[in-house]
Amino acid sequence: MNDRWKSRPTGNAGEYADFQKWSRQRLAWEALRRLPEFQEACDHAVASDSADKKTQIAKRFRLRRFKDYIEEYSTSPRLRFTHIEVWRSANLKPGRTKSVTIKLEFGHVAVRFDLSAASIAAQTLAAQLASAKRRLQVVRKRFEALAEKPKSRRSKHNELECIRVLDALAAGVDKPKFARENLACPDGTFHDDDWRHVFDTRLKAARKFVQTYLKIAATRATKLEDQRKNKRREPS
Repeated sequence: MNDRWKSRPTGNAGEYADFQKWSRQRLAWEALRRLPEFQEACDHAVASDSADKKTQIAKRFRLRRFKDYIEEYSTSPRLRFTHIEVWRSANLKPGRTKSVTIKLEFGHVAVRFDLSAASIAAQTLAAQLASAKRRLQVVRKRFEALAEKPKSRRSKHNELECIRVLDALAAGVDKPKFARENLACPDGTFHDDDWRHVFDTRLKAARKFVQTYLKIAATRATKLEDQRKNKRREPS
């Protein structure tokens, strides 16, 4: 069990009684705080009491503000994810340049906006945004054609199972016992080694799930944007 996260659940079903009420933002946080890389980064930052490290962690994991993984979703600071990364040259004087290194992974796209022109004419910024949106829609379709299609849509039950399996592992539970009592499997005679394999298989899926925390948070962002658009369309 993690020495700092003393209130972490242990995988028992009763500890997640309010799961059905979790928002996508809450689920995204619960996934992120169970990500080993995030936990390790937070531990180092807290141990060194470095404000710079905390800022770097927030940027790395797309948080607007640093939030330690031992903190509950409802506590301050309020959780907010950033869905894009921004590199600025605001401190440069006219005529000077700045070099930046950007690491792009599959599905990433870098777009550069010229705000010096936008400061002269607001229409210029609008034109750049419209052009970027059109281009991103084209690129998105290309990525969709190349990306692996998910085998099935993950249900609320699967999401909770991922959280519970990770918590059970952290609590040091007996894998065969936990799997036998909590993880549904096809009918058949299962021995301890079989149940251990069941647990490890679900654990592998759970580790992949928590890495998708930004996609989970983006689901909420997309819904909110749709709601705003619909509200604007409503007759006054």
